[in-house]
Parts: sequence; structure tokens; C-alpha cells
Amino acid sequence: LSDGVRDIDSVVYLTGSGGWPSTEGKAAQLSNDAYDATSNDTASNWCNATAVYSSPNYGTPGSVNGPC
Repeated sequence: LSDGVRDIDSVVYLTGSGGWPSTEGKAAQLSNDAYDATSNDTASNWCNATAVYSSPNYGTPGSVNGPC
């Protein structure tokens, strides 16, 4: 996340490593109870999206994520 001048928050993750979600057709979503600069760094607060938005794809574009 940037304001155009500086980074406000960032997340570094490796797919398939350390519990980060990585499934084709499923967005990695941040749990709706982890929307802060500290919680979003924890792999267990991320999961594969479960809501279908355009079969066979999963995600919540433009909407609030569900819990992980």
C-alpha cells in the first residue's frame, strides 16, 4: 500500500511456502478480522477465497473478504 510517495504497508510472501495460500483459480484473501498492518504479515491470516465470483474462479473483488 502506497500513498504515491512512501510505502504505508507491504506484505512479502512466498507461494507454496510457510502456509501462504496458492491455488490456481482462487484468490489469496486476507481474513476480514486481520485488516491491520501487523496481522496482514501472518500467513495464517491468509487463505484461499471460498466465494465463487466467475466460475470456476473464486474471490471477492470489490467486496469484504470472509474469515479464514
